[in-house]
Amino acid sequence: MNCRLNLALCTGALALSGFTFANDRVTNLELDHATVHNMGTAPFLQFNEVTHGSFTLSESMDSPSLKLTDLVLEFDTLPALAIDRLTFKDEPNAICHSPYSGLPGYFEGKSLDTWAFQEIVVQVCLSHMSDTEYDVKFEVGFASGESYIGPNMGDMVVPLASIQGFALDTTPTTIVDTFETEFMGKELVLSLNQRPGDIQQEWGSAFGFKADATWMGHENKTLAFQNYNATPFANAIGFDVIEDTNLPEPDQIQISIKYRTEMGSIEQTDYQPLFMLMDEAYGPLMF
Repeated sequence: MNCRLNLALCTGALALSGFTFANDRVTNLELDHATVHNMGTAPFLQFNEVTHGSFTLSESMDSPSLKLTDLVLEFDTLPALAIDRLTFKDEPNAICHSPYSGLPGYFEGKSLDTWAFQEIVVQVCLSHMSDTEYDVKFEVGFASGESYIGPNMGDMVVPLASIQGFALDTTPTTIVDTFETEFMGKELVLSLNQRPGDIQQEWGSAFGFKADATWMGHENKTLAFQNYNATPFANAIGFDVIEDTNLPEPDQIQISIKYRTEMGSIEQTDYQPLFMLMDEAYGPLMF
């Protein structure tokens, strides 16, 4: 399994030699904006607006299968549609113009006895746009042979509505360590996020660990500790800070991130000057 390809993800545990460590990751997602196209195949159903949408996307280190669970779509004029678990189908689908993580696949789930139909079918396409945002598309239809109100038209899914929009990562952030110092004459507090992920910078994106910077008199920024050796299943443990007075003053404070790999071993990133990290986030800085 290519862990760098599948970035979104779930929580679990695995015991190895008496030690328990996280081997799964979970991402909670909520619709931030969605547009609805009513197909008109069931005039008594009005898909005017999605008032709320949420789901959980998960991936296990032990299995290449992606999982989408706890899907809820709420409408202004219809009862909510809820599906506990959708299955990932690793095959082409005409509705997926931008497949999730570059894979030609989609998620599919069913809801029974919903909106005068015995079986509602939902197909979901996801495209990873950034570390916190996804392009998402829902195709909602009914199994043609399972309608209470119409003839059996064979083994096919009749479309009811198409919903397209954006989903934002709402997974709570876990802070595992903080570091306080004075930087360029003002108080600076760094808060280390447990989960690695994509890091957006002016020159592009990278992968690694993140630290939220609260610098007195400045807006909050995120410092990037790039590390392509870590996978999305790694967990940051804490800062490792050294101060070397033999170095030029801007580079005297050096910071590394200690982290636990998916196999339970402890590793750390290369030491980087605090000034360089701050300059990348706030720069250009003049020391």
